[in-house]
Amino acid sequence: MPRDSPALNIPRGYTMSNMVSTMQKAEQWPFGKQFIQLAMRWMVPFSASIKPELEILVPGHTRGRMRDRRAVRNHLSSIHAGALFTLAETTGNLALMSITPDNGRWIVTGMDIEYQKKARGPLIAETLLGEMDWSSSHEVRGETRIVDEQGDTVARAEHRWRVSPK
Repeated sequence: MPRDSPALNIPRGYTMSNMVSTMQKAEQWPFGKQFIQLAMRWMVPFSASIKPELEILVPGHTRGRMRDRRAVRNHLSSIHAGALFTLAETTGNLALMSITPDNGRWIVTGMDIEYQKKARGPLIAETLLGEMDWSSSHEVRGETRIVDEQGDTVARAEHRWRVSPK
C-alpha cells in the first residue's frame, strides 16, 4: 500500500519508526514473520503473555490475531477480559507507532473497552488511524475492534494518546 494512500489519508513526509520499517523488511526474509513475533514479544514483554500474531502493519493500519488457548481463558471458559485489553492495546499502539514522524512522540493516556460478547476461538483485532497533527501537544483518539471467527464484534476499545513534537 502506498505511503500516501488516500484510503488511510496518510500524508507524504511521514517516516515510520525504525522498528516498523525493519518489521516490514523482515516480512520478506525466510522466517521473517517469526522474527517479527519474537521482536514484538521482546520489546513489550507483557504483550508476550497473549502471544499476538501480527498480520498487517502498514502506516496507520494494524491487524493482529490471538489464538484461543488455556493460558488466556477465564473461569467461564472464554477469553479473559485482560487478554482482550492487551490485544487491543498492542494493536492500537502499533498503528500509532507506524505513523509517528521522526520528530513526534506519544504516550498512552487512557483506554476504554466495551466487552460485547463472550470471546471464544481465534480473534482478530484491527486498528485504522487517519491523518494526525503532530505540531503541538494534544490528545488524539483511535479505535480497535476485536472480532471472532464469525465476524461478530466481541470488544471495542477507544484509545487516548497524548501526541506532541519532540
